[in-house]
Amino acid sequence: MQVNIYTMSNARGIKRQNTRVGYILSTQTSKGEATRSNFELLENVTANQSELQVLILALKRMNQKSILHIYTESEYIKNAVENWLDSWKSNNWINAKGKPVINKKEWQELDKLLAGHAYMFHVKEEHAYRKWLKSEVNRKE
Repeated sequence: MQVNIYTMSNARGIKRQNTRVGYILSTQTSKGEATRSNFELLENVTANQSELQVLILALKRMNQKSILHIYTESEYIKNAVENWLDSWKSNNWINAKGKPVINKKEWQELDKLLAGHAYMFHVKEEHAYRKWLKSEVNRKE
């Protein structure tokens, strides 16, 4: 089964902030497209943390191993998973500069949640939900 995961955060910059995040899971069924979505408020997080946490929230909704197409606004997430995650694990969660990996707990959780899935990242690509997700995470409640 193929599942598209679309994530969005309204956090910007390196400053800790309260931010709204959201995701959509989408797959094709015999009856057409099926989606699940969720929006949450994360408190006292950086933009990178919010992007990491919203992907974790989405993956926790998965109930079977699938082919994942992950649509994110975050080059950080894509680069970390594709280029650094394996070396962080093999170096006991120490980065190339010899320092502990920032957000280690979240990276470990993401690594477990991605295990067994085939996945591909799409960064800042246009898709049918992008504008809607952006408007929803920026909506004032």
